[in-house]
Amino acid sequence: MRLLYYSTAYYSNHGGSTHSREFFAQISKRPEVKAFLFPEKGGGGGHQLKPGLRTILRNNPLLQILFFYRRNKFHLHALFRAIEEHKPDAIVMRLDSNFFQIKNIRDRYPNLVIATEVNASPFDESFRNIAFRNHFRQREQQFLSFAHCNFFVSGHLRDQIMGRAMDESRDWVVHNGVDTEMFYPIPDKDVLRDEVQLPQSSIILGYVGTLDVHKKLNNLLSAFAQVLRCHENVCLCIVGDGPDRQSVERYAKELQLENKLIITGWKSHAEIPKYLNCFDVAIHHSAGAYMSPLKMFEYFACRLPLIGPDTPAVRELFVHGDHFLMTDGSSASIASQLSRLLGDENLRRQLAENGYKLIRERYTWKHNASFILEKISKKITG
Repeated sequence: MRLLYYSTAYYSNHGGSTHSREFFAQISKRPEVKAFLFPEKGGGGGHQLKPGLRTILRNNPLLQILFFYRRNKFHLHALFRAIEEHKPDAIVMRLDSNFFQIKNIRDRYPNLVIATEVNASPFDESFRNIAFRNHFRQREQQFLSFAHCNFFVSGHLRDQIMGRAMDESRDWVVHNGVDTEMFYPIPDKDVLRDEVQLPQSSIILGYVGTLDVHKKLNNLLSAFAQVLRCHENVCLCIVGDGPDRQSVERYAKELQLENKLIITGWKSHAEIPKYLNCFDVAIHHSAGAYMSPLKMFEYFACRLPLIGPDTPAVRELFVHGDHFLMTDGSSASIASQLSRLLGDENLRRQLAENGYKLIRERYTWKHNASFILEKISKKITG
């Protein structure tokens, strides 16, 4: 099978890069697959807009339409050249906002099997304020129907986008995964804590992610302040950086948390396993309804007890009280679940073990890639 993987996220700095790199690495290992990556770094896109003009286009609902159509022209002619050069049997597109291109490819190469990875709708994220949003949602559904295979990161997302147009022979759910050769339990926390300069004697509550407004970090800080009233030997470690960092630090100061809060700043993905293995409890308290949060898979793979968000996509995967404790994201709910875990070592141990076992059995990147390749192979062979 000759397969062209088209992902604009591959060289990005967000979670989509992890997914893209892991998927491409897995398919490249398969002896029956000859895999090609597109675009090459820095190649094939459109002309970059000046930051000021980009902001204007992004913030105006009508001008967002122009930005959206412009986005759907990026890479297209270079993609055609790559298809003609590599002559793939199938193309896998990790969609961002470029779903119009599905029909362009289908019309030009009618014998090419087209598969998509759908991790979000652009109308929930970058184009959520676009004018005539419902019209564009209908177009999204229409153009995804031109693909031979669509792989949605959650059942909730598939139902939201495809609705009554959902076809069980074309539209599948394949959840995120984790690299268990990179994320795994390391028993000696003392050595790791020395290495990354975290306190030896504290119980460490850990959060990894971008410091942004939609992450609801003020709720986490408020919850942490409540927990400290009953559990003094606890600190909160936030691994990450982002545009909301100064606000987070100001709020922590208001709550008098400075001596109990550690913000490490940005760390590379390769460094994250060290930090996870320093944590005693992991927290991922907020996520969109359709998201399959990568961090949860990584926490579980390191055998950590976890507090996670009460969302439809998460409930597809994990069971409250069996694999993790669920929170609605409010400070009271986060504090309640943290207190429950801190007060019950046996529960922490049981949740960690159950989550670890589930992840290794069902949710690795190898599982993810194998499922996708199986479905594409069947489309190729007819």
